[in-house]
Order: sequence, then C-alpha cells, then structure tokens
Amino acid sequence: MGEGKINGVVFLDLCKAFDSVNHEILLVKLKGPKYDCIDPIPLGLESNLIANSQLKSSSEKDETTRARNARLRLRPVDGERVGAWIASADDGNPWLEVDFKSNATVRGITTQGRYDEAEWVTSYEVSYSIDGVTFDSYEENGQVKVFSANFDSNSTVKQYLDPPILARHIRLHPKQWSGSCALRAEFHGCYEANFDSNSTVKQYLDPPILARHIRLHPKQWSGSCALRAEFHGCYEDCKDPKYLGLATYRISDIQINSSSDGSGTASQARLNLTTSSWAPTSDDLYPWLEVDFIIRTKVREILSQGRYHEDNWVTSYSVSYSSDEKTFQDYTEYDIVKVFSGNYDRSSIVRHVLTRIIFTNRVRIYPKTWTTNAGLRLEFAGCNFGCIYPNALGMEAGHIEDSQITGSSSWKYDHAPFYGRLKSHRSWIPGLSEGDDFVTVNFLHTTLLTGIAIQGGFLVDSFVTDFTISLKSGDNEFTPYQENGAKKVKRNYCIVHITLCL
Repeated sequence: MGEGKINGVVFLDLCKAFDSVNHEILLVKLKGPKYDCIDPIPLGLESNLIANSQLKSSSEKDETTRARNARLRLRPVDGERVGAWIASADDGNPWLEVDFKSNATVRGITTQGRYDEAEWVTSYEVSYSIDGVTFDSYEENGQVKVFSANFDSNSTVKQYLDPPILARHIRLHPKQWSGSCALRAEFHGCYEANFDSNSTVKQYLDPPILARHIRLHPKQWSGSCALRAEFHGCYEDCKDPKYLGLATYRISDIQINSSSDGSGTASQARLNLTTSSWAPTSDDLYPWLEVDFIIRTKVREILSQGRYHEDNWVTSYSVSYSSDEKTFQDYTEYDIVKVFSGNYDRSSIVRHVLTRIIFTNRVRIYPKTWTTNAGLRLEFAGCNFGCIYPNALGMEAGHIEDSQITGSSSWKYDHAPFYGRLKSHRSWIPGLSEGDDFVTVNFLHTTLLTGIAIQGGFLVDSFVTDFTISLKSGDNEFTPYQENGAKKVKRNYCIVHITLCL
C-alpha cells in the first residue's frame, strides 16, 4: 500500500471491496499527498448529514446533554434535550469527537454556546486522527494552538485552520468556559471521497496530466460501483516545438545547474555557444547537468554538441526529470532506461526526438561516456504549457460525444459508459467481472488535465470512494500516475487508471 502524510496524518491506499451482488459503483477519490479544498462547505453537524452515531464525548452532564446535541443552531426540546452538549462538571479534560466516516479536509470551525442559557466555551484546542485511536494536537509554529471561542450563548465564532487538517476523526478540547462546558459546533471543509450518491467531489491533479485518453477504474465503493464524472483542464498541443531557451538565453544562467564545473561552467552549456561549453571536473564520476524550466514544459527533442574549440564531447547520456526539485525519474522507453547516442565531433548537432514526450519542470542530462572530457552544449525543443483557467472539458455539457466514452463492460445498456457524465440521470455501472473494470474517455486532442469531479449513481445510494491513476504513453504499458516520485501499484481488482496516449 502507498502511504503519505499531511499535518502529521498518515493515510493509506484503500483495499479491495465488493458489494453484496459483486457490482462496482464509481464515484472516485484520488489518493495522494495533496488535497485541495477550494470551496469549503459545512460538513454536516447542523444539517444532520453527520448522524448521532458519529458523535461522542468524554462525558455528559445527563441524558439531555449528550454529544448529539453539539450541532450548530440546535434548539432545545422540552424533556428530551437542551440546546448544547454539556460535559460533566467533574470532567477535568472534556472533549467532543466527530467521526466523518471518511477522511475530510477541515478548513474552519464554528462554535456556539448553549441556546439561550449563560453557558459557553471560551477557548479550546483541536486534535485529529485517521484511525480514531492515535490523535495529534493541531499546532502552529510548533506549539499547540489554543482557539478563542464564544463570549455569549448564541453568537457564532468561526476560526480558520491554516494549514487545514486532513483527518477522519476530529476532537474539540474545551480549555476554559463560562458557567458550564456547553458547546454547539460545525466544521467547514471538503470530504476527500463521496459520502452520498449526489454530492460532487473534485480532486486536483498535482502534477497535472498531459493526456489524450483517460481511464478510471474504481477501487472502493459503497453500494454498487456507479460513476458520473467530469474532467477539468485545458486542451493543449505542441505541434510546432520551439527551442526552449538555452541557445536564445531565454533560460537564464541561474536556471542551469550541474554536479560540478571544471573547465566550463553549467551556464556555458548552450547550443552554438562559440566560447566554451560545460565540462565537469575530471574527478566527477557521475556528472549531470540540470535545466529548470520554472513552469511545466513539454519536452519533445534534445539537441547536443561538443565543446566549441576542443575535441571534447559526450558520446552517450541518459535523462531524468522532476516536477518537485527533489525526486527525479529516469526517462525510459519500453520500461528500460534509455541511453541516447551523443556526439561524434565537437561541432555537429545531434538531435533526438523523444518517443515518450516529457512533461516536467526540470530535466537532467547524465553523460555516460565521453572523449577526453565531457564537453557539452545543449538545447531542448518543445512547448511551455500552462492552464491558468481550467475549464470543464465536456462530459456534462455533451461536447465529449458518446463515441468518445467506452468501458470494459456495462451492467445493462442503460448503465453504459457514456452515461457516466456528471449530473446525468443515469450512471456507468460495470458488469459482473473479476475486477479491473474501467471507463475510458478519448479527448481526441492532447489535453492538460488539472482536476476530476465525480458523483455516484443517480437517485441510488451507490458511489465509489476511491480510485487510482495510471498512465500510458504511445505503445508503452500502463504506468502508475506519480506524485512526489511515488508509484501507485496496480492491483488485480477494481482500480482507476488514467491513460496517456500522446
């Protein structure tokens, strides 16, 4: 299983699951190290989306003051409940806990005191947990954060969490109060996964994906495996690659780094430079030259030369790339690290067109063999890409036609893959199988994908809670979508894939 950590919270890839009739329902969640929550919503205390069974506390004053009363704007019912949760008077360390049932990103907390009674909490701390057993305190600058709370019974006080919390369980720990420890609350944020069939969950892709085809394979679900989806991004292409800026100096000296500088510096590794070239020190056994494009760039070609005024050139090299400055991935073809042939003299330009186009921020060249010294002048050709204003790509609106949406199977015709559109009155449901079902969308053009929005089945309590992503370029096999260099392992059950065909 893959593992990540945010705010001290460990999260794991989830496991195989089947419903009672062995159906799969696709409403998807992307597992990964980054969870965005651009538009926080109330998570369900006030609306009762969070059930009474999801609330518990360290204590209660009596049967009318239970944890289930801790709902924002709750009013009392005579003989049944008071207007707040109230801890026992002898509870020296009271807490209120909410179990969201799935991981949620919490960006804000709103509190009130007891309805129309002079009892309220004036300050509290927060802790959180994935497993409900081990809780971590919320901190700022290495210190446990104490939040100011209420000053009367009915006013609401909202506190914002920066950074947000990613957790399934969250506890409020009142530290001071007026009258009694009485509390009503609401949490604001986003659920990572769908929690019902009609909610829409949007997951952001970081790094974004450059693709023509995308596949989604459900991994875990509730009820049956039903899917409605939309993709967000920009239609992009790179039909006319240009020099990316080494030869033209659009790439500045500070964007070029190396393992070492000998008789030529990294900033001199520019194609057609007539004064010198980069050359590592003679004792550098594993030299490399790195170019930082600053923004995400599509690299289609690599051009190299030797040293201008001496018989020094690189005769072979390999390539790696990175989007985070820390983790570099080897460029491979057919799952084998590609070793490129280099130069045969000091001046001729040797051009390599990449079979598998690289979409990245940084590229490193690793000379493997060379003549007297590894003299290198270099250029890359491709396109600088960005997607400042991502759009819905056409599932919901119908711009993506039925013929562009296919799948591994369908339970019935009225649950065919082309019904898997966001807000459709039907959904895609795969047929009975041994797993590894998928739905594929062909965008027809190379597309930069920045996000995926998903729902469950229409008017049925069935939805997928998790999916994974894998990529395919050209004729290569599927490879997992990567975040921070970590590969997702494809397992032999209902998974979600994204396919790249460039």
